[in-house]
Amino acid sequence: MTKKEIFEKIRIHPTKRTLIMLCGPPYSGKSTLARRIAALHPAKWVIISREQNDFKRRLNETLKINVSLILDACHSTKKTREKIMALIPKGFWKIVIVIEVPLTTILARERQDLPLILVSKQRAWEQFEGEKPDVEELRELGFNQIFFLTEF
Repeated sequence: MTKKEIFEKIRIHPTKRTLIMLCGPPYSGKSTLARRIAALHPAKWVIISREQNDFKRRLNETLKINVSLILDACHSTKKTREKIMALIPKGFWKIVIVIEVPLTTILARERQDLPLILVSKQRAWEQFEGEKPDVEELRELGFNQIFFLTEF
C-alpha cells in the first residue's frame, strides 16, 4: 500500500478519540507520516514519540485530555506493544500503520541532527524485522484498522 492509499483509507472516527500507532524501523518515515496525518485531519492531535525519555508519563497525561494520539517510533518488541496498548482505555478508535522499508532505503537516509553509523541502522532494521507485528497480533491488540505501508 502506498502513502497516498493510506491517506485515502484512514478513517478517523467522528465520535471517538483516535489512536494511530506507527510501527517501523528508524529512518522509515514514521515521524514524517505522523506530521502529515496530523496536518491532514481536523481532529486535535498529540504526537508522542517512544524515543522521548518521558514517553509513559506523556502518554498517561495525554490520555486524560480529550485529544487524539499518534504514537511515533513504535518499532519495539511485541511485549512493548502489548504494554502500550494495555494503557489505552476502551473507546478509542485504533489504527496501526506498519511501515516496511528495505534496509537499502534506510541506509541511504541521513539526518544531520542525529547521525547514526551504518551498523546501528542495520541493527535497528534487523531488530524490527525480527519483531515486526503481523495482522493476527494487531487484531488481538484491538486495532480497528490495520495498514502495511510498503512505499514511503
